[in-house]
Amino acid sequence: MEPATKARIVGALRARGRYLGMVGDGVNDILALKTAQFGAAMESGSAASRAVADIVLLGDRFALLPQAVAEGRKIIDGMLGSTALILTRTFYMLLIVLGAAVLGLTFPFTPRDNSLLALVTVGLPGLVVVAWARPVRSPADFIGTVLRFAVPAAFAVAAVALPVYAVYLARGASVDVARSALITVTTFCGVLLIPILSTSNRAASLDAARHPGVRGPIDWPPALLAAAMIALFGVLMALPIARWFYDIEPLPVADAAALALASAAWGLAVFAVRRSGIVDRLEAAIGERAR
Repeated sequence: MEPATKARIVGALRARGRYLGMVGDGVNDILALKTAQFGAAMESGSAASRAVADIVLLGDRFALLPQAVAEGRKIIDGMLGSTALILTRTFYMLLIVLGAAVLGLTFPFTPRDNSLLALVTVGLPGLVVVAWARPVRSPADFIGTVLRFAVPAAFAVAAVALPVYAVYLARGASVDVARSALITVTTFCGVLLIPILSTSNRAASLDAARHPGVRGPIDWPPALLAAAMIALFGVLMALPIARWFYDIEPLPVADAAALALASAAWGLAVFAVRRSGIVDRLEAAIGERAR
């Protein structure tokens, strides 16, 4: 078969919506390897085919492909989790700032207290989320999957955090105290998103959307990570030098407990909604109407 014919076959299959992988070993496979979404070259093949391929099968062993696929899926799952955390925080920060501007409130964040929020909700958890990534099936629409989590979650966080900030200012509290209350409740809510984002809970949400009444297992390591981040935040809030460094005012114990309870109730409600599959069924219904 001529090299151009191989490339046309790959191109035709791609045009029909297929995801193409091409395995080759010679110069005549170069066009097809470059045209396919995934190119694998044999180690014993030509240097040119190895140069254009995505991976090279060492020892010409096809048995390596499942392991390569699993590693690729782990990478994508880790990217999915970390990207969702980062985008969620970006969106709810934006919503809180815009909401404060619309209500005529003082700017809600300072660079230093924002750094504490970033450390506890995104910085450290993002590293762990990538580390425990699993070789699960990758979503067909990466950006869509991330946005379907990040946008509703951001609105849910802002719906709790912004009223807390507004109420503290309305009660005559100083801007520094109101900001501390805002950082506290936003941190609690942001941390509680970690177990909701976990792989098994995403799968349980999809299962509930397809088969109402079905419930998947709960991921306990993300819940323990969330608890560890809340404990870290508590330690930092208890240390005077940390409060000075992050520009945080101490809150009365009663206020901190009330914010913690409100955040816990919020987390349970969001968790229940996600696992019920309501969001996924609503998206499916909207998609059907659009078609």
